[in-house]
Amino acid sequence: LGNKSDESLLALPRMTDERALKVMKSLLSFNVIGRLLGSPYFAITTMRMVQLSLKYGLTGITAVAFGLYGYLMINLGDTKKAYRFKGLALTMLHQLHAEKLLPKTYLWVYAFTCHW
Repeated sequence: LGNKSDESLLALPRMTDERALKVMKSLLSFNVIGRLLGSPYFAITTMRMVQLSLKYGLTGITAVAFGLYGYLMINLGDTKKAYRFKGLALTMLHQLHAEKLLPKTYLWVYAFTCHW
């Protein structure tokens, strides 16, 4: 992720692989449970969603995943990366017309990342 520009990330193709789309949906569900339990699976599922997006392309869940990644960066003390991925999450949300994921994306971006 570090050597990819914002423009190159936003220019990734749409995710069309059905298996990858199903995995993304499942990971998003597991992610919330992992966060509530304070489990390391939260970080693992977040990173896996980002990985799948880089490999197979963008989906609305990618916007949530980038918001989650920003939250992880806050927890690691990297506010610069957190701010970057907050912006990418919001841009992606609108670029992909993923309005149904707006509440989840806004939660991670505004409640957990922006206030830092």
